[in-house]
Amino acid sequence: MRSNGGRPRRALAVLAVAALVGASCSGDDDDADPTPTAPTETVPEDEYDVDLESDDEDEMSAPSLPDGFEFDGALVSTWAATEASSISRTDAVVMGQLVQDSLEPVAEGHWIWDSWPLRLPNGEVANIDGWEILFGLSAEITPDRVPGDRHGLATWRMMGSLDGGEWTDLGLVWPDGDALGGRQWAGSAMIDPDTMQVTLYYTALGDLPSNEALTGGPATDPYEDVNWTGGQNLSTRGPDRQQMVAVSAEFSLDGDQPTLTGMGEHEIILTADGEIYRTAEQAAAQQGPYVFRDPWWFRDEDSGREYILFSASPAFLTTDDAGGVVGLAMLDDSGTWVPLQPILAAPGVNNQLERPHLVRRDDGLYLFVSTHGFSFLGDVEAPPGLYGFVSDGGIGGQFLPLNDGGLVLTNPTSAEQQTYSWVVLPTGSVLSFANYFDLTDAGLSGIAAQSPEWQREHFGGTLAPLVPIELNGAETRIDSP
Repeated sequence: MRSNGGRPRRALAVLAVAALVGASCSGDDDDADPTPTAPTETVPEDEYDVDLESDDEDEMSAPSLPDGFEFDGALVSTWAATEASSISRTDAVVMGQLVQDSLEPVAEGHWIWDSWPLRLPNGEVANIDGWEILFGLSAEITPDRVPGDRHGLATWRMMGSLDGGEWTDLGLVWPDGDALGGRQWAGSAMIDPDTMQVTLYYTALGDLPSNEALTGGPATDPYEDVNWTGGQNLSTRGPDRQQMVAVSAEFSLDGDQPTLTGMGEHEIILTADGEIYRTAEQAAAQQGPYVFRDPWWFRDEDSGREYILFSASPAFLTTDDAGGVVGLAMLDDSGTWVPLQPILAAPGVNNQLERPHLVRRDDGLYLFVSTHGFSFLGDVEAPPGLYGFVSDGGIGGQFLPLNDGGLVLTNPTSAEQQTYSWVVLPTGSVLSFANYFDLTDAGLSGIAAQSPEWQREHFGGTLAPLVPIELNGAETRIDSP
């Protein structure tokens, strides 16, 4: 591992205690049932107090937040502007250019974008009788829609690959109107191999049931809002609330085709608390960014404790350059998801750390996020891409940017928007979707100025080819054949 080289320690010291204390809890078997569908509740602050010097291994409460909420290095690992200034497009991180005509649609008549695999409790991609499963965001293609409208129409779709073959469309995950929110955005999926119970975690956007019409209709220019929340575009009431939801179902092979049956109740498990994580109301009052989405479930193998990573905006900083954070929540002994301090913040660097997820290797715990070029702040100029960090102290350790500045994978300058929303699989292969072709990052914000025909013709809207990368401590590179 790379040393700090004199860099001030910015470890999540308080949070590390939660993980250590969590080692005494039940459920440290990687194959145990995640049972994540408990609601969030507000707990009096004194119930969170944890003595950092305590030897009581039976204490299972979450740590309290210190006063001040300042990014002085004591709360979370930070992605500093000095680090981001060293971001460089090298051959090790720039992928080759794709040929749009070579891509095949997975779901005929539907756009597919953000996607993620069905995983086992230990984080590995599940393989069930030869089947591997992907879930992805989906919207029907109609003559009156442009690709940007998909954000206000999104729901989940299931896809399968048998014995490494082509991906097959397995249909919508739930019927229209069954899920919470006006639309459902990205999350994660877990299966218990002992019971074949699948738990799905998703972002519910808006307070409307999904079978009711949106108040503002499809976005006329979904790219004017840097936060991609829909916000003023999709609602007349200000930013639409983003909440995290869990629901369970049974996985089965019906006629040799994977299906989900017995879908349970959709339960809200996390909402922004307004103290650590910014609410929609706070964002509207501040006219600032609002992000609270992308739940990624994982079990910490050191403690056995269950966590959810997510993308968020901080409530404790209100300046224009507050940046975004990778948030964290923990399932406590009562079955309640408790929001904790973020594990990574990007003050003055970037306001949108999307789709956070982890990959554990012997040489460290890797954290990855996706972000757009326009999400960078101030004088930081960097391309849209997959950015990564590594900790040699687990979830409570200090996360340092990979490749010095953090950039792990990006598109070529000649096709800067050809792929987006990257997910690093445990094997090192990177999953993404085909985005816009013949478009630069600067052009992305003005896409609505293009004709509807141009937008449809230049949008991929399907899975992109996997890109293999090598992870080697604090350095990564594309694994060329």
